[in-house]
Parts: sequence; structure tokens; C-alpha cells
Amino acid sequence: MKSKPGSAAKARKPRPKFHVPDDAEDTTHATSRIDVGANYTPDELEFLKAVEAWKRRTRRQFPTCVDYLRIALELGYAKR
Repeated sequence: MKSKPGSAAKARKPRPKFHVPDDAEDTTHATSRIDVGANYTPDELEFLKAVEAWKRRTRRQFPTCVDYLRIALELGYAKR
């Protein structure tokens, strides 16, 4: 199979999967999705903040079900 003139494959630079700003640790307020107007219990707020911290630490936007369980375990929750 002949290729068209000028269509030679060019070497591409690998693109990063995500952009991490230089001050990533200081962007907590910009990326936080906790609704401050809602009436959360202290335990709920603690869990939501732990999820947000997990997202920043792992640089993943969507935790899996297993990730949520691990976050709860990190906070000290245990099956009764």
C-alpha cells in the first residue's frame, strides 16, 4: 500500500495525562466540590474532606467503590 506524499508519520511528543500546576498543594479551594451551603454532620464533613484529599493525593477525579472503602478505613471506620 502506497502512502500519500507528505503524509509521512511525524514523531509525536507524548502528552501528559493531566496537567499538574506547580502549586498543586495550594489549589484545594479551587478543586473542592464540597457544598458549603449544605448541612453536613461533622462525620460527613470529615469523610468529604478525606475524599477530596484522596483525589488530590492520587490525582484521580473519580474514586472506585473500593477506594471509598479504603478512605473510610483510613478514617478509622470498622464493621460492627
